[in-house]
Amino acid sequence: MDTEQSVAATILHLEDTLDQAETHHDVATAGKLIANDYRGITIGGRIIQKSDVLAAVNGAAETSSESKERDVRVLDNVAIYTALVRDRGIDEATHQPYTLTTRVTDVWQKQVKEWKLVHDHASAVKSADAPN
Repeated sequence: MDTEQSVAATILHLEDTLDQAETHHDVATAGKLIANDYRGITIGGRIIQKSDVLAAVNGAAETSSESKERDVRVLDNVAIYTALVRDRGIDEATHQPYTLTTRVTDVWQKQVKEWKLVHDHASAVKSADAPN
């Protein structure tokens, strides 16, 4: 049986791996981490699916992602990850640089023997409200 600490360490590692996959446009790795029945809610309130996330990973918009205030709460075969995330990149439509700060909640579920991202939700944070 996994301990709460080992599950938390696993989730933090998976979050790092997913961040790296998104930053380096590694669709294959992102696809392995996201459940087929994944659903997410964007900062604009739109409901997205796995295919939407993979299309974004395949794009060229994001160039870096930094997470702070990371926390993992373990509940049996589910782990809830929260963080403050600062993404930087070049907007594909305007070709202008952007910085986006969000608070995220990611829900991971152990499916058979692997942890998969099954849901996430992002809320925009004004730069003045976010710690440096």
